[in-house]
Amino acid sequence: MKQIHSLSTQSHRTIASKIAVYSLVVVSVFGGSVLAQQPNLEATVEFMNRMVQPEQRQILPLYNTPNTNDQCTLLMISQQPENVWFPKIELEGPKKWEVRFRFLTDTDKDADVEFSQGRLVSSKFPRYMFFDLGRIDSASIESQVGGFGTERIDRFVKEHPECAETSKQCADAAVDELGANWDITVVSFRTTDLSHAIERGGLVCSDKEQHTGVCPMKSRVVSGTVDRATIIFHDKDRAERFVTAFLHAVELCGGQRSLFPPTPEKK
Repeated sequence: MKQIHSLSTQSHRTIASKIAVYSLVVVSVFGGSVLAQQPNLEATVEFMNRMVQPEQRQILPLYNTPNTNDQCTLLMISQQPENVWFPKIELEGPKKWEVRFRFLTDTDKDADVEFSQGRLVSSKFPRYMFFDLGRIDSASIESQVGGFGTERIDRFVKEHPECAETSKQCADAAVDELGANWDITVVSFRTTDLSHAIERGGLVCSDKEQHTGVCPMKSRVVSGTVDRATIIFHDKDRAERFVTAFLHAVELCGGQRSLFPPTPEKK
């Protein structure tokens, strides 16, 4: 297995002091002070795992993994494809309107996800994502509401048979019923300085092995490494709580911001 991350002895000591026990922070209350507890890494990762479970995902810390910063290395297993649909209304000609839908999936390029009979399917699941929290740019972690889930789009198409042909009625229905009433929230993140440090691929193992975290280290089929990733949520509140925990986990693992962040376009 390729080396994911290496840390100096001093860095290991700094991280260990943060993740071994709950960190104590002094806060001021009515002119006095009390000790408040910050969740340690184990509790934070456990919370992140609970937030992704409704989308048939699991987040596991990988212990005793060669050439990695053990406690800060995470594995996310996806049991099914998740996607977000974006409707687009186009004028095809005089009084001819067409509603088109494009979808984006949050899995890797080798998953071979297809749309069939109202749902996304693939024979190449489960898939995995493997990365070191210490190599994630904390400034890049964000959530954004936008797009629709497959069930919502499938229901719209079935309720509006006029959408089988180009028609203004279909376009009007799309504006009225879809509009900006999005039901998907996408969490996105990048590695520090866009290094290709996020490994993605598929798993060939039993259900029992998937839950132990042993199988991915011996039976994974690597698709490649990337510098960014997205995680799709069907609930805005869970997505935003996941981001809060994710930011805390990256901080505990010594994650650094990029030396050269993007400069916003001048308007």
